[in-house]
Amino acid sequence: KAEVTNPIFLSQLATCNHRLQVTAENTTMNQFIQRIANYIGNELFIKGLAESKTFQRFAVHTDRHIQKYKKDGLEHVNAQIDELHKQATKAAYSTSSSNSASSSSASSSSGGNMLKPPRKPMEGIPGFFSAMGRVIRRDLGIDAKK
Repeated sequence: KAEVTNPIFLSQLATCNHRLQVTAENTTMNQFIQRIANYIGNELFIKGLAESKTFQRFAVHTDRHIQKYKKDGLEHVNAQIDELHKQATKAAYSTSSSNSASSSSASSSSGGNMLKPPRKPMEGIPGFFSAMGRVIRRDLGIDAKK
């Protein structure tokens, strides 16, 4: 192990060591002062606001407005959803009634054009190969897209 005897290097090393100690002490002191400031701020600010009649009125007034806007907004959204449901129902019935009226003569020969719910696809390996076959047939133009 080699020892350093250069006095300039040793003085710089001592200065750096002192700076590190001062920085560590300053950090600890800063944390302590910050905790004291937070405690005093909380005591004065929070307790002061809690005891203030003006702030209490402001808080109640604000809460009342927020609750009113939430209620009005929810009612507005519900009204829009109801209107959308009515329009969708009307469109579905008008489409099915026009289809049934125009295809009433064709329904006896073709089995009907009524809208049917989708069928659940086959599961497992047979379902995979069935779906793959449909995609290949559609890509090759053998089977029209349903």
